[in-house]
Amino acid sequence: MLAITMCKTAKKLTAAVMLCSFIVAGIAGTALAYQKTTKKEIAKEWTYVDDAYYSLVNTGEGFPILVKRLQNSDYDDILTNLIDTSLRPDTVAVQNAAYNPDAILPDNMLPDGSFLVENWEDLYEQLINDTYEVKTLHVTKEQQVTLEEVSTQNQKLSITDGNTNTINAKIITTKKGNIALPTNFDITNVTYMVAPDGKSVLYMTEGELVTIDGTGTTTVVSPSTYNGKTYEDLIKESIEIYGENRVFWNGQASISPDGSSIAYISNKANIQGTWDLFVLDLSTGKEEKIGDDKAMHYFVVRWLDSKFVLCMKTRDSYYELVAVGLDGIEYKLNFATKNPVILGARDGLIAYGNEANDTIYLAQFNHSEKLEKIAEFKINGTFRIRPGISPFSPDGKKFAYVSVPETNYYGRDIVVIDLETMTATSNQTIPSGTKTTTAVLEFDWLDNDSLLTSVIENSTQTITSWIYHTK
Repeated sequence: MLAITMCKTAKKLTAAVMLCSFIVAGIAGTALAYQKTTKKEIAKEWTYVDDAYYSLVNTGEGFPILVKRLQNSDYDDILTNLIDTSLRPDTVAVQNAAYNPDAILPDNMLPDGSFLVENWEDLYEQLINDTYEVKTLHVTKEQQVTLEEVSTQNQKLSITDGNTNTINAKIITTKKGNIALPTNFDITNVTYMVAPDGKSVLYMTEGELVTIDGTGTTTVVSPSTYNGKTYEDLIKESIEIYGENRVFWNGQASISPDGSSIAYISNKANIQGTWDLFVLDLSTGKEEKIGDDKAMHYFVVRWLDSKFVLCMKTRDSYYELVAVGLDGIEYKLNFATKNPVILGARDGLIAYGNEANDTIYLAQFNHSEKLEKIAEFKINGTFRIRPGISPFSPDGKKFAYVSVPETNYYGRDIVVIDLETMTATSNQTIPSGTKTTTAVLEFDWLDNDSLLTSVIENSTQTITSWIYHTK
């Protein structure tokens, strides 16, 4: 029923921000060789950005884009505006339904007995769009921050992949160029990722890989057939065999660091077999299967560099991590611990944690099975790194994570490891309140020396945006 659907949607949306602090990968710590910070340096650690929750869109150097994310208060306001205030809540019907599993409630009734307006779905989309904000961030050498409004143009882009998917996008206009981003980051029906050059966005649907440039022009980059069969052909075969669609045409797409290739998994070579690893050359449009194991499924973890893809191969409960080259060569990697948790990778450098959650390892991949151990950090507590965020600075000289001490869950700090000196620093202050009232939620690198940081107020779960300076 609609009431149930709306109820679930509202709860899902209301919890989205809070879940950001928990849907994270890795382990944590703080027990490294810390450098001391003077009071003068502490005063320069933080620069206020805004009383809003922003995510960074990396579009290349020069014009970082900030996209406003919805918080609990935003979801509450939206839900309030969807309620029909002309109707009195029917709490009696709700109470009776709690004891009668056969009770039928109106489709527009919420769990508290209040009613949604008839056009709530259209209104909901409009309210989401009204809340959505995009700004460019400018920071002077004196650490003065300016958020500049940008011109946006709504655009609906249709992609056909058996069904027709509509991408609700905005053309963002900045002084440095245009980019097509989803209308809202929290609610989108397709997977997307910004190309390394910041000039286009890759959107992935069930049956297509599509790039959208700054003009809103869409280009289908994935081949429409494999071995003479289309995505629709394989769907029909799958339904005949299984009674349902089990075709993975291009799952887990990931762009190489140099932007030249896309790696993804698919079972289009054999829908009754395992998931293979494919790579698409964007300059030529040539698709190649570079990973083929009849007994194990491939999963794309991330690119190690522009020539090798780090993948997980699984069979039942067993898994292994392998490096697969564009030429098809494959190395089963030897890690320093069992069941490693991959935290990040760039230029062949891999950061990972152990199963006990008390050690971080740094190792170099040198195109062989044996990883060269660079460093090992014994730590305390746990750490958080938001999925999709690289813990490495753009130049690869620093590594950052959010630490969660064992004795104080809300005492979350940023820890930055200098990979040249192998020393670590932690923020000595929280920009507002104390470590018992506010904490670091997440971060993203703005440049080699600063991070866009979300700080959460623990009692209200309100999130504000700051810049944390590593030096």
